[in-house]
Order: sequence, then C-alpha cells, then structure tokens
Amino acid sequence: MLNYVRQAEAREFIIGTEMGILHTLKKENPTKQFYSPSPSLVCPDMKRISLDDVVAALKEMRHRISVPPEVRGRALQAVERMLAAPRD
Repeated sequence: MLNYVRQAEAREFIIGTEMGILHTLKKENPTKQFYSPSPSLVCPDMKRISLDDVVAALKEMRHRISVPPEVRGRALQAVERMLAAPRD
C-alpha cells in the first residue's frame, strides 16, 4: 500500500484498513490526501503489541501459529513479493 500510494499520480485515496497506517502515509506523502471510510477502523489487538513483544516472541518461539498448507503457501508468496519489491 505504501509503495502504491508513493508511486500513484492520484492525489486522494480512501484507505480501508487499520487507521494506524495513515500516519506513515501522510508523512511519506505530504501533498496527498487520505480518507478513512470509518473512524472505527482500529484494531485494539494491534495497539497492544509492541516491537519488544515481537522480538521476545521470535527469540523465545512463543505464540506459535499453525495455518493450513494452502494458506501458508499464499502467505509465503505475498511475503516474497514484498521482500523482492524495489525499495527507495
């Protein structure tokens, strides 16, 4: 989403995901306008997780999540595309 907005010629965007991304979008694209379809697009669980929590979970292998193979395959493709995307 960040790359798309950065590269798009459009000047206005409706952002239909967790509102936390709006700050980054506005910071990286100060000449563009962003609109949320609802002020309720807040994920309370995401707000509870800190970077320290993520690091600890990875180091200690806590909170392991298992997903069906077909979901895992599609998710892996998405992550690989993100990592392969050109960066500024």
